[in-house]
Amino acid sequence: MSDGDVLKTIYRSAYFRSFKQVLAVGTWARSSYRRVIHEDVPVHVFPYTTVFNESYSPRRSQSPTIGFVGSLIPRKGLDIALRAVASLPLRHRPSLEIVGDGPERRGLETYAMEAGVNVEWWGAKQPADIDRIRSRWWAQVVPSRYDGWGLVVSEALACGLPVIASDRTGAALDLVRNGYDGHVVRTGEDWAEAIRAFTDEAVSQRQGANAREVARRVSSTRAAAWLSELLEDVEPVGERDLVADAWRELI
Repeated sequence: MSDGDVLKTIYRSAYFRSFKQVLAVGTWARSSYRRVIHEDVPVHVFPYTTVFNESYSPRRSQSPTIGFVGSLIPRKGLDIALRAVASLPLRHRPSLEIVGDGPERRGLETYAMEAGVNVEWWGAKQPADIDRIRSRWWAQVVPSRYDGWGLVVSEALACGLPVIASDRTGAALDLVRNGYDGHVVRTGEDWAEAIRAFTDEAVSQRQGANAREVARRVSSTRAAAWLSELLEDVEPVGERDLVADAWRELI
């Protein structure tokens, strides 16, 4: 560590020491804060949340369809998902639907066409339109090379979609458990096999129902109540974790 890095660490520790409590967006962020925040300052896990629509009802397509939502930039990793699908035997290839736009779109379209991957490109859409499009999907991929949180994970779960995400996505590390509501693809693991698992309708439906339950317990309404209770404590004892509380209710 350079002298400059040491000074930055000291400065950040002194700065955060002035706070009585800190909210971290996920456990990944908490671990980063813990390196610079004094041990006397509690760091609570409070994820980004989404509105949970109780009346939302998916209308899955008749054939396996996997979706992606995000900017078409290298960091979001759509190329990873395209290559994975292209490597699958034709009888196991899902269709892909891509919501989003960006500088990589033309190159990705060219690759998909040459690789024989069936893709529908929706471009940028409003949130209500995205949920309508999502209603047909069997799962959603989040192949990010890095996402500190990744709200699209929470949004997909709320729509009853299992999530197939990279282990560089903070929300997936907190909200997705393999075989329950999706799959976190670890470094070196085969993306193609992870995606192929969700071309089984029974798997998609079962894990999609679980996904809704996860989303319900970390919804904006639940999170607001949790935060209100936290702030009402004059002297908080220990660190709290909304995500851990949710999983204790589920499993």
